[in-house]
Amino acid sequence: ITEQWLSDDRLRRQVSDCAEGFIRRHRGASETIASLIAEAV
Repeated sequence: ITEQWLSDDRLRRQVSDCAEGFIRRHRGASETIASLIAEAV
Protein backbone atom coordinates (compact mmCIF):
# COMPACT_ATOMS: atom_id res chain seq x y z
CA ILE A 1 0.00 0.00 0.00
CA THR A 2 1.45 3.36 -0.99
CA GLU A 3 1.20 6.70 0.81
CA GLN A 4 -0.70 8.06 -2.18
CA TRP A 5 -3.32 5.31 -1.87
CA LEU A 6 -3.80 6.06 1.83
CA SER A 7 -4.08 9.80 1.14
CA ASP A 8 -6.87 9.25 -1.40
CA ASP A 9 -9.93 10.27 0.63
CA ARG A 10 -12.37 8.82 -1.87
CA LEU A 11 -10.70 5.40 -1.79
CA ARG A 12 -10.41 5.45 1.99
CA ARG A 13 -14.10 6.36 2.32
CA GLN A 14 -15.03 3.54 -0.06
CA VAL A 15 -13.02 1.06 2.00
CA SER A 16 -14.55 2.24 5.28
CA ASP A 17 -18.05 2.06 3.80
CA CYS A 18 -17.31 -1.48 2.65
CA ALA A 19 -16.05 -2.47 6.11
CA GLU A 20 -19.06 -0.83 7.75
CA GLY A 21 -21.45 -2.73 5.48
CA PHE A 22 -19.66 -6.00 6.22
CA ILE A 23 -19.84 -5.39 9.98
CA ARG A 24 -23.52 -4.49 9.74
CA ARG A 25 -24.30 -7.66 7.76
CA HIS A 26 -22.25 -9.76 10.17
CA ARG A 27 -23.97 -8.23 13.20
CA GLY A 28 -27.39 -8.85 11.62
CA ALA A 29 -26.50 -12.49 10.98
CA SER A 30 -25.29 -12.88 14.57
CA GLU A 31 -28.57 -11.47 15.90
CA THR A 32 -30.57 -13.78 13.64
CA ILE A 33 -28.61 -16.82 14.84
CA ALA A 34 -29.00 -15.69 18.47
CA SER A 35 -32.78 -15.33 18.08
CA LEU A 36 -33.04 -18.75 16.39
CA ILE A 37 -31.15 -20.32 19.30
CA ALA A 38 -33.36 -18.47 21.79
CA GLU A 39 -36.48 -19.80 20.05
CA ALA A 40 -35.11 -23.34 19.97
CA VAL A 41 -34.38 -23.35 23.71
